[in-house]
Amino acid sequence: MAITEDIDRGILVIKTLQDAYNENRLFTYKRFIEDIYPEGLERGSNAHLIYVSMVCSISYLRKEEQLWTLARDAYEDEEGRDLFIPAKVLQSSLDVLERNLRQFGLLLSPTAIKDWELNNPKVASRRILQSSDFEIWVNMAETLNSFDSDIEKLLSHYDFDADKIIDDFVNGKYSNCFPEYQKERKVILWLIALRRFSKYEIKNLDKVPMPISMHTIRATFMTGAMAGQTTSIMNDLNKTLSDYWYRVSTKGKDVFNLTPVEFQTFLWILSKYGCTIGRKEKPACSMKDKCPCGSYCSKGVFDSFGTYVKIDVHQT
Repeated sequence: MAITEDIDRGILVIKTLQDAYNENRLFTYKRFIEDIYPEGLERGSNAHLIYVSMVCSISYLRKEEQLWTLARDAYEDEEGRDLFIPAKVLQSSLDVLERNLRQFGLLLSPTAIKDWELNNPKVASRRILQSSDFEIWVNMAETLNSFDSDIEKLLSHYDFDADKIIDDFVNGKYSNCFPEYQKERKVILWLIALRRFSKYEIKNLDKVPMPISMHTIRATFMTGAMAGQTTSIMNDLNKTLSDYWYRVSTKGKDVFNLTPVEFQTFLWILSKYGCTIGRKEKPACSMKDKCPCGSYCSKGVFDSFGTYVKIDVHQT
């Protein structure tokens, strides 16, 4: 059975999830952890956007809630706040800077890294061999400082064009500001955060392909937005889903003011708090009655192991 897609259903899914989130009825999920920012930091201010940029740079292969909580605590501490001021980061000696970052938990401790090695050897090797959080933090500080620590000046340098920013931060001059692990995805998520928190409109962000994760794939098929029988070996699911959600965005642009890359957050919540708990390789979902997308819930099985996915679902 070939994969089929339903654009109108996809529009309904995203609109339903957006409304449920705005009305605090998207499971137990109340708000994005990065929406809880430090006291005294004005939302959308340049200082806030710098803070977001610094944290986004090391936001990978870690528990998001823990990282943003630690960052918030650090900023609210008089000594820790200097870690989010690029000029002061660069003025500090490397030994003092590293000590302070570790003190506030912004660098993984040797014990935590050892746990990663024992429980997630492949992931740990990516973290240890490919990137250093300390170096990334300094590199981001240097980059922001080169724009006078002014996010508007940085965006203006690229004519507020997402394509130009992504190219330079993934492959160009500032590619050392983010980890090697899924670098493009991390740069895109950073731009999404800047767009959401700031007054600046970033051009062409709506044309950026949506980063695809296991949660995105699961939510797409479990809602019946796409259906059929396939595996990740038979089909390039990343491209298939990215192209599909772009078409949903194009047709649904008058229904929601969201770019495709912003869809993933709602789909992630649906999968993590709904589908993952309710399905567990079962043909019917035990969370259906509690889910805002329950009426779209598909029938069938979604199996995953690592990066391998096997799908056999149909719409109801």
